[in-house]
Amino acid sequence: PVAPADPAHQRPTPQTVPSPARQDIAANEVPPRPAPPPVVTLLPESVRTFDPELGLLGLLMRVRRDKIPAAITHGRDDLVFILDPEADRVRTTLGDADIQTLCSEAEALQLRALKTSDGLDPHEERELTLQALLWQVAAWSARGRLSQRIPLNGVVQLRQWPNLTRLPVLPESLRLSAFFARSPASPILTVKILQVQPSDLFNFLAAADSLELLRYGKESSASASKKPEDAGVSPEESAKATPRRGFLGRILAKIAGL
Repeated sequence: PVAPADPAHQRPTPQTVPSPARQDIAANEVPPRPAPPPVVTLLPESVRTFDPELGLLGLLMRVRRDKIPAAITHGRDDLVFILDPEADRVRTTLGDADIQTLCSEAEALQLRALKTSDGLDPHEERELTLQALLWQVAAWSARGRLSQRIPLNGVVQLRQWPNLTRLPVLPESLRLSAFFARSPASPILTVKILQVQPSDLFNFLAAADSLELLRYGKESSASASKKPEDAGVSPEESAKATPRRGFLGRILAKIAGL
């Protein structure tokens, strides 16, 4: 048998050591840049529309316009909503999932005058604001579709900022609020500039329109070009308000990433 080699006399295995030149190259190598996100586009032929005057959304908007207490039933006798538009108050026993389901059951819903005998189970009843319910129901009813009231190539603008702290959260609602509060734009131009998903834009526009926050077409353009005197604001008041609006606008622009 062959005796094992003495470890003390074993020759060390040579190791490959990078040359200084190769080390410099490795240190200066730039990692590959990630691929840019795909450009979001809005093709007119891909746009689906819906009628906001139908279904639960249409009933709620009618109650808000008429400003008369009313009830909404599912079928003839199943009371689902008690509405007091003057107080901006809604009482219901339904959870969010059930309300979302009702947004697709237009034919089963009926609007009627409120009766003194109308009541809900006090153990299951919850209270909402009519504005918050309208905002959410509009988005659920839109389901990524454009309202037939809003022209795809026509300009729209917010009359005022929606009170987002008191409304259900919608995707991109902050950026879209900041954008449409500053200048009128069409849905096609909005997608091109902000790179938001068309479905998120359409849901937001439906929600804002349900609260009558949108101006359309010529009305929007005229509002954007109004002088302070035309809007009933004195030059002195305008001068006082301008710095505040500018400061607030800069803050909102930073928050919204515009």
